[in-house]
Amino acid sequence: MPGEVIHRPNPQPLPSLIDDHVLQLAVKLDKQKLDESTYTGLQEFRRAANYIAAAMIFLKDNVLLERDLQFEDIKPRLLGHWGTCPGLTLVYSHLNLLATQRKQDIIFVVGPGHGAPGSLSSLWLEALLVDLYGVEKGGQASCMQTIGELLDQVMVDNPKSMRIFWPDKLVSNKLDAVFNHTGRNFQWDEFSNARGGRVIEILSEHTCQGMLQGYTLNGRTGLFPSYESFFGIIHTMMVQYSKMQQDGASVWKFASTDYGLNPDVVIVGIGAELTFEVIEAAAMLRRLTLSLRVRVVNVTDLLILKREGGHPHALSHEDFDALFTADCAIHFNCHGYGDEIKGLLFGRPRLDRASVASYCEEGSTTTPLDMMLRNGVSRYHVAEAAVRGAAKKNEKVRLDMHETLSDIRHDLAKMHEYIMANGKDPADTSDTPFFDSKGPTHRDVGYADREAGLVL
Repeated sequence: MPGEVIHRPNPQPLPSLIDDHVLQLAVKLDKQKLDESTYTGLQEFRRAANYIAAAMIFLKDNVLLERDLQFEDIKPRLLGHWGTCPGLTLVYSHLNLLATQRKQDIIFVVGPGHGAPGSLSSLWLEALLVDLYGVEKGGQASCMQTIGELLDQVMVDNPKSMRIFWPDKLVSNKLDAVFNHTGRNFQWDEFSNARGGRVIEILSEHTCQGMLQGYTLNGRTGLFPSYESFFGIIHTMMVQYSKMQQDGASVWKFASTDYGLNPDVVIVGIGAELTFEVIEAAAMLRRLTLSLRVRVVNVTDLLILKREGGHPHALSHEDFDALFTADCAIHFNCHGYGDEIKGLLFGRPRLDRASVASYCEEGSTTTPLDMMLRNGVSRYHVAEAAVRGAAKKNEKVRLDMHETLSDIRHDLAKMHEYIMANGKDPADTSDTPFFDSKGPTHRDVGYADREAGLVL
């Protein structure tokens, strides 16, 4: 009630308004008084759990109240509702007592997560979170040194597809852990010159960035660390670099049959994850059917798809046919909504040969690959669409279509079964396939290394 003041804890309830004859029907419980030590233990456990829960919800500092509370100690965003926490700790502590006294297995089932601090504080007091969250031993660590150790492991795991380009400041910026397993290259001295080091240090930002651009354009991964003093210089160079990235789409020859010449079908990736699925589909098709010729296209600027004249970036009809062919089936694998792609393509001739797979509102708390399986944009779905499209042009593909599609669907079912059984994708799900004349395998080396025989 407004203005009501409760001057003591646990006030007695008001007299009941229920008729006496109804009260006589109430269940009579045999109340057993707890011994003093058990009662005290329950009270202290609840108080400690409630304190921790309140601190979890409200405080970002001064959680032990070692000084007077200040406004700065309060979290700007409160996650959890205090009102439900004392009730949860009350139930938790008494269920613990029952489980201990009666030797029973009890599951504490809690509803929505508003009261999570109450449950977590109780679990923490019993040291039941140690297996999930190890106890910090205390100490200090340098962020840059820790990052250096991470980069060292990255270089070990990717010995031929990862480089660092840096203007001679790795040691002073505490990233020198990368030298645990590699060295510098591009040096004059006989001890490091052409010894295979994966770090190139030249005191010239524009030279380092130029090498980085060439390295990454060849399909590999490069890192160019920097800091505030030089970001202005690097920014201007990135702007110049972006000006030449205007095609908006390209044929990925390394994943295409005979570099994309004379394809039976064109499969198009839009977005990083969906393009990777297209690459995996191309690798799968090489394993399953040697007679199918595929061209892999990646689109980075969706506006090139609009009809000629519909946008300044739109491809002419001639350029559109050069990229997607004039008569082959085209399958778009897109991370957005399919209607957006169809709207952009509207007005292009011969659209009866185009199909679009995209996000279709299917989601769950599951693995990345299973999300794509649920939405029909996985490597298996792309491969199936490619076979159906190629069958319209290639007689050999049409004759073998039933068998090929059966193999694809079998692999899809086995993959789904694995994910459901293990709760994760297979370890090699994100490994980049390696294409050669003998068929695709998986490696981490950039495709330029493999095609040209170069390892920079």
